[in-house]
Amino acid sequence: MSIAVIGVDPGVSGALCLIVNSKLCAIFDMPVLELPGKKKLVFDKLGNPIEKIGVKHEIDPHGVRRVMANWRDYVKAPCTFVIEKMWGRAGQDVVSTSNLMYGAGLVTGVAIGLNFGVERIAPATWKSKLGVSADKKSSLDLARELAQSEPDGVKWTKMFARKMDNNRAESYLIAKFGDKLVNGG
Repeated sequence: MSIAVIGVDPGVSGALCLIVNSKLCAIFDMPVLELPGKKKLVFDKLGNPIEKIGVKHEIDPHGVRRVMANWRDYVKAPCTFVIEKMWGRAGQDVVSTSNLMYGAGLVTGVAIGLNFGVERIAPATWKSKLGVSADKKSSLDLARELAQSEPDGVKWTKMFARKMDNNRAESYLIAKFGDKLVNGG
């Protein structure tokens, strides 16, 4: 029996991807919450000051759990959760690093709570094995190419149509790599 694989590109703009029997079954943008952000002072057309409250986004742990639990119940098979190993990079600001680490830990905790196997892989490992560079366009191009051979390939290729879909593309590629890792496909 094949193991279902969930590949994750963590982060607020990330995505989750489900592969079952080496076939792409679902891609879901990371569930997020919209929370009140910082207050800031802006001015209307007449120059009058107006206090506005900004918006910040945070990963929704309950939304992540709902998605992964629904997928687990759908496949009725063992699931393995595959995520990139996270660490701070030179030049990356502390807030971005902190948010990325928080997101990775949160979704990994949800996967463990759902009794999934967990595989953490270095970005350099899966990217080199799939022939992807650090350039996000490279991930999009490969995801579009691979998606064409999936059942409903046209539908899946459209999931990677825009430049901003690189997180979907990376979750798909991580899942594809994870599928080869756990199922030998």
